[in-house]
Amino acid sequence: MSEQAQSQTNGQTHDEEPSSSSKFLVILFWGYVTLPLAWGVYETSTGVVALFTG
Repeated sequence: MSEQAQSQTNGQTHDEEPSSSSKFLVILFWGYVTLPLAWGVYETSTGVVALFTG
């Protein structure tokens, strides 16, 4: 099988842009991971400040 045929077996070529729904899902999942992570960093930081400032 040629390289071009292999790249088109899933119905897409590698030159195409991702669909807008794919971009939306990536942004959604980044937010799903980033928001709890940011909250944990904030909570840890406030605890450290309280610990070291008395």
